[in-house]
Amino acid sequence: MKKKAGEIPEVGALVVGVVTKIFAHGAFIELEDYDVEVMIHISEISPKWIKNIRDFVQEGKIVVAKILRINREKGYIDATLKGVSEDLKRKTLEARKNEQKAMKMLKSIAERLGKKPEEAYAKVGAKLEEKYGRIYAGLEAAAQDPDALKNAGVDAAWLEPVQKLVTEQIQPRFVDIDGYLKLTNAGPQGVEAIRNALVTAEKEETHSEEVKIQYVGAPMYRIKVKSKDYKTAEADLRKVADAAIALNEKQKGEGEFYRQLEKAPKSD
Repeated sequence: MKKKAGEIPEVGALVVGVVTKIFAHGAFIELEDYDVEVMIHISEISPKWIKNIRDFVQEGKIVVAKILRINREKGYIDATLKGVSEDLKRKTLEARKNEQKAMKMLKSIAERLGKKPEEAYAKVGAKLEEKYGRIYAGLEAAAQDPDALKNAGVDAAWLEPVQKLVTEQIQPRFVDIDGYLKLTNAGPQGVEAIRNALVTAEKEETHSEEVKIQYVGAPMYRIKVKSKDYKTAEADLRKVADAAIALNEKQKGEGEFYRQLEKAPKSD
C-alpha cells in the first residue's frame, strides 16, 4: 500500500506508525499510510504514571495511535496511545498484517505476468482500495464472489491470475447464526413425526455451507447455519425452520420459530 502523499488522517482515525524520536515530554511517530509525523505527548503515552518514557515507547517500535488534534496552520498533528484499547490495537495490527500479505500477493502476480509491482498496484490494488477500502478486503470479497474483481474495475488482463491466487491463498470468511424451533405433537406417533420433520428439514436444499439441527430440551430445537453472508444465512435459517414446522403440522403437530431463544415462551 502506497503512502498517501499530501494527505493527512482525520481526527479520530486509528493509524499505525514507527516511533522515530523520543524526548522528555513525548515521542514522534512516522505514519505508515501517510507521509507525515505525529506527536504523542507524554500525558497520552499511558494511563499509568510515567517515570521514564522509554519504559513505554522505544525507537523503531510499531505502535497504533489515535489522532487527537490537527493544526493545519502550524502543521501539527497530535495523537494518543492510551486512547487505543487492546482490542482495537489487535484488530488494527491484524488489518496491517493482511494488507502486507495483499501487497506480497500483488507482487507475486506481477512476477508471474512479467510486470512491475507498481503496475500491479495501479491495475489491481488501487481499484480494490477504491471499492473496498483496503486491498485485502477486496481480495477477501473475490474469495467469496468471482465477480468482485470485475465489479471493482480490475483490468481484464489481471482478472484470471488474481482470482487464481486468491483461490489458492484466501479462505472465504463465513458467518454463523442460529434460531430455535418449538415443535410439539400429541399424536400417537408424535415423537417419530417430530424426528422425521427435523431430519427431513435438515436435508433441505440451501445456499449455505452447513445446516445443523440440535436438540436443546423438549420441545426446543436449535438450527445452526454457516454461510458466506448474513442475507443467505437468514434466508436458509427461515427456510429450514418453515420446512420442519410444515412437516410436523402435516402429522397433526404444531410448531413455532424463534430467532432468539430468550423470546420463546417458557415450557409448561
